[in-house]
Amino acid sequence: MLKIRLTLLMFFLAGSSLHLCASADPKDKKRYNLSLNNSLLPSANSPTGMRVFSQEILQLSAYPINSLNEKYAQQHPYTIIALTLASGALLYLPFPIYGVSSAHHEFGHARGLRLANPKSNPEYYSFDKIRYENSNPFTRVYIGSNYYHMLANAFTNWGAFVLPLKAKALINSYYNNSIKTHEFLSSVQNLIDSPEIDTIQVFAGGLNNNALIASSIEEQNIIKNQSHLFDILSLSHNKLMPKFYPYGSIPQKLTAEELLLKNNHICLERIMNDHGSIERHYRKHCIIPNYDYKSSHAGCFISYFLSGSTYQSFYNIYNYIITKNVWSTPLSYKGLYLPNTNFFFTSKGLSLKFNQAYRYSENLLFNLSYETVYEGIPTKEIGFSARYTVPQLYDLSVTSGVTASFTSYSWVGGQIHIKASLPVNQYVHIEAAYYLWNSHTLDGERNMTVSNKSHIDHEVMIGCSMFF
Repeated sequence: MLKIRLTLLMFFLAGSSLHLCASADPKDKKRYNLSLNNSLLPSANSPTGMRVFSQEILQLSAYPINSLNEKYAQQHPYTIIALTLASGALLYLPFPIYGVSSAHHEFGHARGLRLANPKSNPEYYSFDKIRYENSNPFTRVYIGSNYYHMLANAFTNWGAFVLPLKAKALINSYYNNSIKTHEFLSSVQNLIDSPEIDTIQVFAGGLNNNALIASSIEEQNIIKNQSHLFDILSLSHNKLMPKFYPYGSIPQKLTAEELLLKNNHICLERIMNDHGSIERHYRKHCIIPNYDYKSSHAGCFISYFLSGSTYQSFYNIYNYIITKNVWSTPLSYKGLYLPNTNFFFTSKGLSLKFNQAYRYSENLLFNLSYETVYEGIPTKEIGFSARYTVPQLYDLSVTSGVTASFTSYSWVGGQIHIKASLPVNQYVHIEAAYYLWNSHTLDGERNMTVSNKSHIDHEVMIGCSMFF
């Protein structure tokens, strides 16, 4: 473990010791965009599409504040105080940062359930309204069946959860007195032990989705060569989520005392909560026999403090104080950007993924990634991608990448992707993408839309992106 930590420290120091520079962006640059494509359909079950959509909403939410800043920052010296208060509101109000992150978090659980069983029919419920109720909650706290219902709920509620149809039917049978307590306990035990539920894609799908939003922000900032003052809020909220997410112990064998509250009200937190379920899964399957949920705290802190985006965020604050500009160019040296790190729960254990971007020229961008399972079953994964813009072909941008996964120096799986974006004009780009996901790879298990016997998933996206 010490060797791993020293390696991580050397990796970051190598990037952060570079001489940093930043250049001003043109004022007329189109900084906002919104993607519309088939991956956003609820039936698509696409983590990739929903992740980009969530990241775009977070960025768009700051548009009114940015506009006010551009108009008044130079004339009024106290604008920075107003921006500070606004940033606090963006963090603590239910919407957008908490709301969008929460919606994407719950989508991670729902996507994992559909991945294991397309007929699981997961549904979203408001969590705060049922915590202290003593009767069947499902007649009045139902939100909906997809991400967009959860997103709408985020405007008024602070929390939610997802249950598959089987769980809903089972809980209803208990409240309707159509099943005895011992039969109910046995049925719940069988449910949470079933292959459909007992997977890391379900249990950790939410926390992994938080990390993926942060990763998407980092990736898009480098592609667009721009970083925003409020990125620090979204990045901190999503990267550090494992630290602040509540924990409840879940025993291997459920008892009435563990499951039922006074007046025989079911405590859903004691059936399935993220940290407790992950801990139970890792111990039960001997992936990490002595796993403690606090292990994830170290992982998320490493990802936060070994990410160039964190220090870029601090620089953004300094840049705003000096220039009154909420935008800045990502820090780099001769095209080499600061590396970023992300923490994930995987079926093999706890992992850290490092990303290093290099801009060879204005039209050519490379990215190298390396993911390692540092606690659990030793697994390594290497990814490489390139993005090239062809000025001679109407500024067509093509991105292609390949990923290979290894366990004990033996190749276990690979995947590829290719994306293309063609500008129609300065406001609209036509886009298409093809992903070949492999569930044997760490990246594939987080991004697959459907599961099949061959462990391969083909995902095709077609749509457009609007810029303004």
